[in-house]
Amino acid sequence: MLADTSIPISGRLGPLVGAVDQGTSSTRFLVFSATTGEVLTYHQVEVAQHYPKEGWVEQDSNELLKSVHTCILKAVENLKSLEIDPGDIKAVGITNQRETTIVWDKTTGLPLCNAIVGSESSSGLQSSDITHQEATGDEDIKIPMSVLPEIRSSSEIYGYITEGPLLGIPISGIVQSEHGLLTTVGYKLGKKSPTIYALEGSVAIAGAAVTWLRDNLHVIKSSTDIEPLAKKVKDSGGVYFVPAFSGLFAPYWRSDARGTICGLTQASTSAHLARAVLEAVCFQTREILDAMQKDSGITLNKLQVDGGMTCNNTLMQLQADIAGVPVEREMRYEKWCMAVQRCMDWELPRDKQPGPGTTHA
Repeated sequence: MLADTSIPISGRLGPLVGAVDQGTSSTRFLVFSATTGEVLTYHQVEVAQHYPKEGWVEQDSNELLKSVHTCILKAVENLKSLEIDPGDIKAVGITNQRETTIVWDKTTGLPLCNAIVGSESSSGLQSSDITHQEATGDEDIKIPMSVLPEIRSSSEIYGYITEGPLLGIPISGIVQSEHGLLTTVGYKLGKKSPTIYALEGSVAIAGAAVTWLRDNLHVIKSSTDIEPLAKKVKDSGGVYFVPAFSGLFAPYWRSDARGTICGLTQASTSAHLARAVLEAVCFQTREILDAMQKDSGITLNKLQVDGGMTCNNTLMQLQADIAGVPVEREMRYEKWCMAVQRCMDWELPRDKQPGPGTTHA
């Protein structure tokens, strides 16, 4: 049996861009073609959440870092199997949990405690971009200024990868995750660029409600099982679910609120509960949209969505029906890819930008 002697061809697909997507439920590392914006490969792993007491959410800081290393390693292996040279990756961008705090020793690089997942915390990076710092709420949390990260723009070189297969590659773009119904910093693309602001809203529990069905109630075996289960019934049968596991975010801001399931009858089934969970995500989104329209005076004519839950067609149709506007789902990662590339000054020519995705009306 002959050994595989295939050698990755350098430059075959032009320069490449890597992106770390580190969230509360999973970590991903993706590799894009800087020329076409195409996702060439990615690897994803789940990360656990811990609940030491009611209303507290933590994550293992070392597990988060290990998950990033694993995803990078696996994605690089994927590139080699596709005969694509990992050396063509010229820069790496990051999008992460800007509302999660990690306190770590800047000398050893080791975390001092678990990551604290919350609504008013800042990133644990030594250099933090302006969108992460905005989410801190420093006026409410007594944190010494000396331990806070340096504020940088969203588009500059923050440092270089110090180990692994991408050793020496610059980290040159950081963008944010979601926050609350506030006037917030959208981005700042470079030290001398203007700061762009946005009106922003968030909910505490969305995909985590599906995880709760899977891990706590064992109603489903996999997160993807919720769609076929919910489709077994035409509606929720009067069952309503309020997923206030750790309070309610925008527009209520009630940390003392707790979850509720109501409307149960003898005819209620797991399918009704599954559908109520999906509807809960949509109702929370509708409340934020209503608040945004009231604050801004701007009438919403469509809703663009992304993220893991958007793969659920039933959820997307429910969202369109409940919000009363068409829901436009971009092809997975395409808009996000463009945002990362823009932050790294690798914006695509207009004729090579990704096309529209799927619309639910």
